[in-house]
Amino acid sequence: MSKRTAPAAEGGVQRQTPLPKRQKLDTPRGPPPKAEEIHSARQLQHLLVFEQGNTQQLRNGIQSLKVFLESILYPNDDHPLPRQRAILREFLDTQKPRTNDQDAPFMSNLIQTWSFASDSNNDHIASAAVAVLALLLKTLSHNLELRDYGMQLCRTILQVSQLKLLARGLSAPKHKESAISPCLRLLTEIVSFDGGAVAKQLYSKRDFTFEGKILARNLGIRHTDEEAAKAKRRPSVRTNAVKYVLAHFRNQEEGAKIDILKHGNVMRALFDHIRDDPPDVAAEILDVVKSHVIADKEIPRASKSHLLTDRALSNIAGLYRVEQALEEGSDKKAIDIVAHRFLLHTKSLSMEIMMQATEASIWDWIRSSGTTATGDV
Repeated sequence: MSKRTAPAAEGGVQRQTPLPKRQKLDTPRGPPPKAEEIHSARQLQHLLVFEQGNTQQLRNGIQSLKVFLESILYPNDDHPLPRQRAILREFLDTQKPRTNDQDAPFMSNLIQTWSFASDSNNDHIASAAVAVLALLLKTLSHNLELRDYGMQLCRTILQVSQLKLLARGLSAPKHKESAISPCLRLLTEIVSFDGGAVAKQLYSKRDFTFEGKILARNLGIRHTDEEAAKAKRRPSVRTNAVKYVLAHFRNQEEGAKIDILKHGNVMRALFDHIRDDPPDVAAEILDVVKSHVIADKEIPRASKSHLLTDRALSNIAGLYRVEQALEEGSDKKAIDIVAHRFLLHTKSLSMEIMMQATEASIWDWIRSSGTTATGDV
């Protein structure tokens, strides 16, 4: 086949207008979802019935459940809280497996919707399903009488089929924040549920739930300045990943925390961008690390050294230069003061780590220079 000749500078064939770019696959399809006001458990159950051929109805059902749960978490005079809780409890009773099979899922219709959306690459529905599961678990965690339903939901999500869906969401391309963040929020709710009742079980599935390379990557996905201005209320992937790591430090036993500290790439990523974090997030990192790692006497000093490296300490010191406007009368401490107190609190451990690093550097230099301990330096 002969090659096309380039058009002449003058009088040649003009280049055609380029074709429009292919539409992104994760663009929402159809009209925005509509939420129905919930008046009964049967209505909610009907809205969430899985119908493969009716994706708009699936979106409407998820949105209806989301708005209903928010009315319980953030009550107002328009929705009497006791009535809303009674509807939720009656609805959850209908979601119990009808068989004695231990692997039968709780909330089977919503789980099926999530699986179908993931398999058909419908990111919008998959993300909405995960987000509403996280919201449901958060709602259940605030009601002691609904604890058993929360435990059933946790056990369902920790089944291999759902863990694979979570792992797929967590490893989505960086630009798909709407796919990654709901998975991180759901895992955070699970590890925190009922004071960490299933935290150990969740970490035992760490090939799916705490894969170091993926988690470290997600800890580095931040909002750009433009994105931050557009989405002040929506946390970045990094913020959600930070909350997830901190939830492990709060709720895991010492053995799991020691193992987590060995994930050097995750620990580095936790502190690498701390200076760019919102001040309240940076302060939370330092507070949780101080209270649940540094102050934990069951964690060996050697394990703590994986966290407080000279690189991490340098990043924390960078918080001295962060400008923060505090409201008058606020009881919050400026982040530079929080960082200063943290460094003072960890001074002895930090100095030992730095001395070890300095000593190692000196010996590396001695070896590279060809001198010996008895020779002239």
